[in-house]
Amino acid sequence: KNNKKLYDNYAIHAVMRKILGIPEIETECCIDLSNLDQLPSEILKTIVQLYLEKLPTFETSMRNAFKEQNHKNISLLAHKFRSSSGVIGATRLVSLLKKLESIENIKSIETGELLQRIRRECRKIKTTLTTVVYN
Repeated sequence: KNNKKLYDNYAIHAVMRKILGIPEIETECCIDLSNLDQLPSEILKTIVQLYLEKLPTFETSMRNAFKEQNHKNISLLAHKFRSSSGVIGATRLVSLLKKLESIENIKSIETGELLQRIRRECRKIKTTLTTVVYN
C-alpha cells in the first residue's frame, strides 16, 4: 500500500514555513512534499525554479501538439513532464498526465477535458511553487 503522506492546504503551509521560513499561502493544490522536506532550502528552491522554468514550455508545446492533433507528441510530452512533476510531488498532475499518455483518440471530448484539467492544475502548481521560491 502506498504510504505517501499527502499534505492538505494546512500541512503544505506548515511544511513550507518550516523549510523555507515563508508565510502561509492560499492554495487548493495537492502536493506531496514528503520526498523534499529533508532537503536544504537552497536545493529545494533550485528544484522548484527548474520546474517553474519548464512549465511554460510544457504548456505551450502541449497546446501546439493538441492543435496539430499530434498524438505522438502529446504522449511524449505527458511522459516527460510526468517525471518532473513526480519529483516535486505534484501527485494530482502526475495522475492526469498518466491518463493523457494512455489516451489513444486525441480528438475525443475526454482528451479536451483532460487537457483543461491539466492546465488548471499547472496554474495551481505554478502559484504554489512561485510562492515557495519568491517569498
